[in-house]
Amino acid sequence: MFWAWFALSIPLRILFGWLNANAFNAWRCPVAQLPAGAAPLAGTSTNLSVIVASAGNSGSTSLHLALEAMGFRTHGTEDFAFYYPVMPMDRLAEADWTGPRSPFKACGVQAVVADLLLMPLVLQLLRQSPDTKVMLLRRNWKSWVLSKRKMMARGPATQVLVRVACLLLLCHWLPYGLIWPRAEVGASFMRSGASGLAMELLDYCVVPLRVRRNMRQPGNRALLRWFDDKLASLLGSEEAYESFLGEIRRNVTSSSFLEADVGGIGWEELAAFVGRPAPRSGRLPRAKVLGYGKIVSRMYAFPSKHIAFLGFSAASVAINWIFFWALLSAWRTLSGRRIKAD
Repeated sequence: MFWAWFALSIPLRILFGWLNANAFNAWRCPVAQLPAGAAPLAGTSTNLSVIVASAGNSGSTSLHLALEAMGFRTHGTEDFAFYYPVMPMDRLAEADWTGPRSPFKACGVQAVVADLLLMPLVLQLLRQSPDTKVMLLRRNWKSWVLSKRKMMARGPATQVLVRVACLLLLCHWLPYGLIWPRAEVGASFMRSGASGLAMELLDYCVVPLRVRRNMRQPGNRALLRWFDDKLASLLGSEEAYESFLGEIRRNVTSSSFLEADVGGIGWEELAAFVGRPAPRSGRLPRAKVLGYGKIVSRMYAFPSKHIAFLGFSAASVAINWIFFWALLSAWRTLSGRRIKAD
């Protein structure tokens, strides 16, 4: 019976996966284009409270966790991959980042934490954010290279392994996307609390499907080529690394600017800069764990969310099995009655 159930569940889960992906397709921060030939209006702003820029592996994940803990709805690389699926990466200057149709206003985004992959976007936002507090995270180049190479060696394989295992074993046992409430649209994947289960479900079960589809867009393919070339340049030369940081500095239009090594920033220093009370004292949250990437970072930072996700997935498998057993029992009962009638 088990193998019959498992075999029948394969096409059913493919159908449920398609239904769930389409149901969650409405969870997005729509990016509108400016009218042809138009430019952002003078004096307008993105209305972001904080922008954090870095080359990655410089403490950006710690800052993301800290800003969320301080009450800022913060979007990073994973959030942009999910909520902004049609963002024109090859035409960022044509998007409306400051007007009433801004995706940040639509989703209530207050802060952006960006690493190298999002840098083309951040350069656009910095030019249109004169009132935003801007942080530039940096570290010693040799230390940065060691950290980046460690993550490149461990992170991608870990990400793929965890996501494939989840898709095969834990995801899409039920069409839950059809009834899932939309109250948390715009919530960050680095947020803890009430939205934790929804964000873990999306990250493990829906994001891989959406990202794979998004990568087919010409602008995103061009972005990945730019990222690969830029990363190779930064890893190969300290001068290229310093030039990259210098480009960020030159595009900052805000008078509130802080450049720092995240190891030297504690809760008190961050609270003083962003103007929000610190939820605790001492060091900021630890994020990266031995170079294993953000998917492991979230497990480390939010163990309760992952336990809730595993519990929800186990319950989904059990409900699927109960429905199969009930239908099989009903079919056997009807078959028995027909045999007796004959």
